[in-house]
Formats: sequence, C-alpha cells, structure tokens
Amino acid sequence: MNGTLYGTTSYGGHVTCGHGTYSLSCGTVFSMTTGGKNERDLHKFRGSDGATPDYLTDVNNVLYGETYRGGYANTCGTNGCGTVFALTP
Repeated sequence: MNGTLYGTTSYGGHVTCGHGTYSLSCGTVFSMTTGGKNERDLHKFRGSDGATPDYLTDVNNVLYGETYRGGYANTCGTNGCGTVFALTP
C-alpha cells in the first residue's frame, strides 16, 4: 500500500507466547518502507489471539491473515487451532 510493505514473522514480539507448549514467542505483523526503513510492529500476537501468523492480503486498506496456531485451545490440543484476523495499519 502506497510504498509500504507488510509481512509476518513466525517468532518475535512478546518474549513468551503464554499459550500451550509454544513458548518461543508468537510472531508479529510488521510494516516497512520499500527501501527497507522505518520497520515497525503493527501487532504482536499473544497466543489467545493467534500464533505463527502466515499469509496477508490487503482488501480496501485492511490486512487480513491467518495464524497456524493459537486461539481456542480446547479442541486442538495445547497449541490451539489458529485464528483469522483483520488489521488496519
């Protein structure tokens, strides 16, 4: 969007995920300029709202994505089922 790149990291963000056995941190959604500057975290996952984010898509300046783990854990084991999220940068 307008010279800004968006991406995800599988790790990073909060020091511990606090969700099941997945304790190496939950990942982030980040942005940076096309020149590789001004990197900033837009969201740091906590486990209950998701962990290990993956794909992002932009629809009308809203980023949509999914996480591989996190979210509701009672039916998918201690690492959770994953979540779908929307984020306005």
